[in-house]
Amino acid sequence: MKVFTFEDIEIRYKVEGESGPVYLLLHGFGGSPHDWFEIAGALGKNYRVVIPNIKTFFTHREPISFSRQVHCLNQFVKSIYERKGVHELSLIGQSYGATLSLGIRLTSEFNVSSHIVLNPMPFRPLFHIRDTHVRILLAFGYRNKGVNFYLNTSEGRESIEALAKVFRLGGLGVHEIKHMSERKLALVERAFERFLWIYKNEDWKFWEEKLLNVKNGFITKYFYSSKDSLFHSADYQKFALYCKAKDIIEIPHDGHLLLQDKGSELLKFMH
Repeated sequence: MKVFTFEDIEIRYKVEGESGPVYLLLHGFGGSPHDWFEIAGALGKNYRVVIPNIKTFFTHREPISFSRQVHCLNQFVKSIYERKGVHELSLIGQSYGATLSLGIRLTSEFNVSSHIVLNPMPFRPLFHIRDTHVRILLAFGYRNKGVNFYLNTSEGRESIEALAKVFRLGGLGVHEIKHMSERKLALVERAFERFLWIYKNEDWKFWEEKLLNVKNGFITKYFYSSKDSLFHSADYQKFALYCKAKDIIEIPHDGHLLLQDKGSELLKFMH
């Protein structure tokens, strides 16, 4: 993997394809560049595909705000423009990565030819969480009231396991959650704490107001799961209208991670 450094942040990234317009692929919270393996391989035949590992935003020694993450990615894209002589960019993001891609669009002047999002995390996600365990966990954490006590209860453990199941954190498959080790439980707790910090320290109203001014067709294709395990389909539909998406496509699926489970199906819409 190659490395891009901005201030004290290192972004490792992979490139597929040698020439053509650039596709920037952003994985979700708890995901990895490998999530894009199938799609990157197909797109790499005709495009230059760049896949940054944004885990660094969640594992850095100091928490990094959403706004700073967006700024860092803007600098990353700028470096690609300058090095490769690129004048056009396509964006694809899943979940949290999709929301970061919105941030890039809203704060930069890059020439974006297409923008695809998969189950994008709405701004202020706490208000849209479908899973009861995850919603309770975030509510406790957001109010700073009894979260440590709650995490040490059986209900708190169930909430952490539900969070791990939705995002497959720690490399966990759906059927492995029942046998979650204490080490992996601790990893998920740390991931939750970092996400909570990001959520609480961001001015989401700023981003909502930015979206109000976008033109129709701002998002080229907006995919969402019909029975997403994290957000309601109605919330996805509302957010799609808010983003002024050109094409809104419902994919029959009962999980949050469309990319990992429906990669082949999604590819049909991306050419």
